[in-house]
Amino acid sequence: MIMNEVVKFKERLKKIGYELELEGNVPWIYLKSVNGNPIKSKDWLNSNHGYCIAWYPVWHQDDVKLNWYDIKLTFKLIRKYGKPIHKYNNGIGATLCHDCGVIISNGFTHDLRCYKCLIYYQ
Repeated sequence: MIMNEVVKFKERLKKIGYELELEGNVPWIYLKSVNGNPIKSKDWLNSNHGYCIAWYPVWHQDDVKLNWYDIKLTFKLIRKYGKPIHKYNNGIGATLCHDCGVIISNGFTHDLRCYKCLIYYQ
């Protein structure tokens, strides 16, 4: 029952273009990456292992419900890591790398990482 909520959440976000990687450590569920971009430790809240999106009670009852941490903050983080970083470079648009911050290209592209970071993460 609880995993159905997590799977449903993940599948609904996949339909709108966000591929999530989740990890579990009973009773917590962590968001590890969005569209291949790992969540940085500076964005972890009240946790040592990752960004906690939800937890469930440990006791065994029939009507156990998944507790979402802060759904508004979770969606803000998903949007932050799920889309390219576009900046205006003296009136000319530029796309920045998510990891190192260098300019990938002048103009807007859908790339999330530069060539060096792509090689590093593969």
